[in-house]
Amino acid sequence: KQWYQRRVRGRCYDSEEWKAKCILKCGGEDKYVGVDKVLGVCQCKVEDLEKVCNLDCRNANKKSIQLVCSDVNYLLLTETADDGTVLDDKEVSPDEIKDSMLNGASLVSEFGCEKTDGSKKSVFMTSMTDNGFKGVYRPSINDVVNPIVEM
Repeated sequence: KQWYQRRVRGRCYDSEEWKAKCILKCGGEDKYVGVDKVLGVCQCKVEDLEKVCNLDCRNANKKSIQLVCSDVNYLLLTETADDGTVLDDKEVSPDEIKDSMLNGASLVSEFGCEKTDGSKKSVFMTSMTDNGFKGVYRPSINDVVNPIVEM
């Protein structure tokens, strides 16, 4: 079935043009799955999440970057071993967050927390390249601090 969708810059692609574009984007026809017609993005085969980061890894990831809701909100960065043992942690101040993190002011403002009771909220990180974006699982403190603090 033939269909058309407008791209960001206004040009319409038909289903065959989308397929050709996505085969290139995905890295070959064997990795091409389809096109999300609602979002206008390619769907490619990806590595199984269980192989990349299993349930224990994803649970540990929830504690890697946390917004601590207190009188002065801050980020708590925690690096863990595979068994969950804490290897290191670091507090990142609101000024560091506001000055160097995209939307950092929103993160540490009242928008991020309903209460100032010391509760913690998980914050997740993605890696973006020309080929798309992907989740970052259990980043080291250095992986998080450098983009935030040294931008």
